[in-house]
This record gives sequence, structure tokens and C-alpha cells, in this order.
Amino acid sequence: MSTPTIKAHVFERVAGGETFRAYHEAFEAATGLPLMLVSADDESWVPCRGGDNDSAFCKELNAKNHVCEACVAAAKQLRKELPCAAPSRTVTCFAGLRETAVPVRLGSEDFAFLKTGEVFDRKPTADGFARVEETLRPLGYDDAKIAKLRETYFDSPVVEGPRYEGVVALLATFAENLQRQVEELLMVEDNSEPDSVRAARDFIAAHLDEPLQLPAVAAHVGVSQHHFSRLFKSTTGLSFTDYVARSRVDLAKQELLKPNARVTEVAYDVGFQSLSQFNRSFSRITGETPTQYRERKSVRRRRAG
Repeated sequence: MSTPTIKAHVFERVAGGETFRAYHEAFEAATGLPLMLVSADDESWVPCRGGDNDSAFCKELNAKNHVCEACVAAAKQLRKELPCAAPSRTVTCFAGLRETAVPVRLGSEDFAFLKTGEVFDRKPTADGFARVEETLRPLGYDDAKIAKLRETYFDSPVVEGPRYEGVVALLATFAENLQRQVEELLMVEDNSEPDSVRAARDFIAAHLDEPLQLPAVAAHVGVSQHHFSRLFKSTTGLSFTDYVARSRVDLAKQELLKPNARVTEVAYDVGFQSLSQFNRSFSRITGETPTQYRERKSVRRRRAG
């Protein structure tokens, strides 16, 4: 597994790189929503970092530290409630604004999160602001401050269900692209992979539809089982078994996009020994079943068309 220092350096390269910058600009221009890339090691998850698309209401709230803590609490809740297998997570703050995080994965771990939101899912109401005011008054907000918050509250963007789901789907697709970039950068940062691991990965890719056992692959690359097992995990960040399962799931994702491909056929074609094994592995790695994945992609294609 890559060291924390290497992972931090890779995160800086990704966050400051051309790929994220271009997507960040396009996403914010197209949706009008803010977008942040946050390291999985960042415990603060501080909201409102000064972007042009940050909610004006949230900016007003975060002008006072004791209320900012409420926003940070919501962000921490978002992070805590995002299990590694989930494709995304959405929480609602005390004011009724939604925020969503989509993980960028590295093997079985979360490497970073794409965050967006700070929007209502329906038109804000006077009753809703009255509840917000009840929370703010005891914290020292005077009439002038409340009036300013009321103005920004009712000017906050509203993104209803289907459209917001589309926004999250865009982030999920981009998260997959960032994941591949992270993996490539980590391989370089780790001073490239040993020849035996490279040969093993090539062999696995060429024989995914066949039974793959660690002893046989280790023998193929001319390394002892024990040494190969340790070397493979230290290089790729995954155990041999997890790497094979993930490779098969990645291939299955492509096959599931074919309209006439049956889930059962895909499971066996990519090397799983049973449908139940395929479903368990797919759900563990992606956070959704193969059928849910196919339906989500189909809905996205129909909307795009």
C-alpha cells in the first residue's frame, strides 16, 4: 500500500491538475453548483471555501464561527455516513440545504470525495425560514443579520429530484475517471511496479474468464507464493483476490452496458463461478447490484439522448 506521504502528494497533483480543473470549471458552469475535491484524510471538511458558486446563505452562516460549527457538523455527518461501498451519500443541514459526496476509490478504500450541493430540493418557504430563525436567534443573530439571511435563504438555488440525481450521476462518472488517474499516478510515485507484478497483471487481464489462483500466477511469473502475495499487495494496494475481483467487476461494467447481455451470462463471461458470487463482489466494490448499475446507466443514456 502506498504511504500516506505518497497518497497526499498524489492528491495534490490530482486536485491541482488540468483534468480536475477543466471538469471543475465545466461542472460549475453547467450546473451552477459548487464542486470541491476533498481528501479522505481531511477530517475538517470545512464548507464554503470561497468558490463563486458557494451558496450565499451558507457564506452568511459561516461568517459566524459558532454557526459554522453546525455546517461542519453536517459535513462530518456526510463523511461518517458514507460507507466505503456506497456510490454516494446526501445529507440535509438544519436549514434544509442538501449536500452530496461521491467517493473516489482506491482499491477497497476511499481516496477522496467530490462534494457538491448547498441547494434546496423544493422551493423554500416562510415556515422553513421561521424554523431556521428559531435556531439562529439564540446564537446572537440580530434583526439586521436575520434580514440578510432571509434574503439569501429565499435566493438559494432549487434543484429538484431528477435533475439533482443527474448531477450526482455526472460526479459518479467523473469519480471513475479520477480513480484511474489516481491509480496511474500512484504507480509512478511508487517508483513503478516490479516486473513480476507487471507480468502478473498482464496475465490476469488475459485470463479473467478463467479460474485464477495465486499459486498458479506466482508460478507463472517465477516468484514464490509468499513473496508474490506480499509484493503484489504492497505494489497494487490490493490483495491478489481483491485485485482479480475488481478487474472482473470492471470488465462486467462494460458488458452490462450491452442491452442484450444477460446478467447471468456476464457473471460467467468475466470469470465468476456463480451468480451469487458475482452479485456479492459487484455490490461490495460498487455499492450497487449489477441490475441497479445497468438501470442507472440506462437512465443516464436516455436523458443524454
